Amino acid sequence: MSKKLSRLYAQKGYLAVLSMFGLDEILTKQDDPNLWAAVLAKHWPAPNEPDMLFEGLRFGISQEISHREDGTGDKEWNRSGMDPIEVWCFKSLGNGGLFVVECAPETHISFFSSIINSDSGVSGSQTLPSVKTFIDIQRPSQGLTKALVHVGTSIPPNMGRGETRRWVREEDGMWVETNEIVFHWIS
Repeated sequence: MSKKLSRLYAQKGYLAVLSMFGLDEILTKQDDPNLWAAVLAKHWPAPNEPDMLFEGLRFGISQEISHREDGTGDKEWNRSGMDPIEVWCFKSLGNGGLFVVECAPETHISFFSSIINSDSGVSGSQTLPSVKTFIDIQRPSQGLTKALVHVGTSIPPNMGRGETRRWVREEDGMWVETNEIVFHWIS
């Protein structure tokens, strides 16, 4: 949890938090900005905090598989247990803020490839992708009292974990994470 983001959210509201990540630019009328800001404050450091590694951040929107509007959906397993719609990555503005960019295609490296590269004297940082930390938020969330949020980490090669939890909107409009785990994975 980021104390800095939590404090900013409490003092200046959701827009101050979302704009630090450039996420204010991608919200639609379907998204509850208070949910997005609450999730960020709970799970990520602020962009200008020392432990922020923005290169590994992934932010996405998903739909509950059973609620997809066109009646289709990938019923196969995925990390969040939801149907992904879009995903974004981040670049630094240089002033402590981030802006949203398209994610580069993922490079999948097997466990055996990583062993071969490490035995050949090739630095792991040159060949292996970095740790990825991702959040997927249900769309639509505007007007709902409950929404799904997935938070996870992927560590190459072939390791990671994540949970999709239900968040609830309280009477004051603020969102809180519940202990209800809807989907969980570990590899």
